[in-house]
Amino acid sequence: MVQEDEQKLPLVARLKIEAPKSMGVTISPSFAVAETDPSDCAWLENPPPECERYLAEIRVGQTLRIGRSRNNDLVLEDGNVSRYHAVMIASESGIVLSDLASLNGTFANQRRITTPLDLNNGDRISLGENNAVFIVEFQSASADREVATTAFQTQNAGMKVVNVTVLLADIRGYTKMSQTLPSTEVAAALQAWFRQINQIVQQYGGQVDKYIGDCVMALWVGQASHPQQAACSAAQAAQEILRLTQRFSQHEWSYHDSYPWICRVALNTGSALSGSLGTREAREFAVLGDSINVTFRLEGIASKLNTESILGATTAALIASTIPVRSLGEVELEGRAGTVEVFTFNETAP
Repeated sequence: MVQEDEQKLPLVARLKIEAPKSMGVTISPSFAVAETDPSDCAWLENPPPECERYLAEIRVGQTLRIGRSRNNDLVLEDGNVSRYHAVMIASESGIVLSDLASLNGTFANQRRITTPLDLNNGDRISLGENNAVFIVEFQSASADREVATTAFQTQNAGMKVVNVTVLLADIRGYTKMSQTLPSTEVAAALQAWFRQINQIVQQYGGQVDKYIGDCVMALWVGQASHPQQAACSAAQAAQEILRLTQRFSQHEWSYHDSYPWICRVALNTGSALSGSLGTREAREFAVLGDSINVTFRLEGIASKLNTESILGATTAALIASTIPVRSLGEVELEGRAGTVEVFTFNETAP
């Protein structure tokens, strides 16, 4: 049953889902349609074998997260579906579909999407190689709207495609320190480190997006036509954070001899969706897309490569003319097919 306050939101579209009976499908109450006759809707002429049919409704301001994890709004229990696979963002003028760095991809009308896509009435969505199919059925005037350019539609949907450089910085061995040393001292040191990092990010024109445990995520958002300046600013901030952390460990951290305060930084550049999510009463600025997910995966392998800095190939190419970098070779990233080349700063000046 849709929550009472969400029932008041204007309906944007219905999502008609056809999936094999063997696949577990769970829809959050915020999107599920109760006691609706599926025969009221047009379905696929050739549905998956022994299929079940489900209906979901997406309303203005809602974000529908799709994947295998129980934390999603639409859960598909299938090995071909990534834990966090895709997201649909609805507004008064339409729905934007974005793949979340899934292993097997998100497809619209049998074409794999690589950038955020504005959906049209009747679009057929599939995830990876499983047999589940989603059909988008816009309501009222939305179904009859003319097809505009992707850039125009996405802007009207409350989100726009931007170029973003993402920076992640976290403390190496923080979990062990927090379990071994006095918790109050570790927490105080972390807060002091966060404050200084925030100052550096602002100094170089970025914005701290969130703190996740001992990790800081910062963004440099710009236009797709001018990505180099943002990438260079983010890289300069990353190098300054590495220098700061060395000074912090030596002069502000009491346990630097036995538990040095050392950080890792990850940088990645690419396209993303930027804008406000939610209703008028509760809006939240967000940046979504593959670039953010890849940055977290890069950060995750930095320790395996024994490096304090790791850069995606696009970032490295953008900054190479002003900031020396060197290749760390080809690596596999979790949730990605094939290998990608990663880089590191050639050196961090003292």
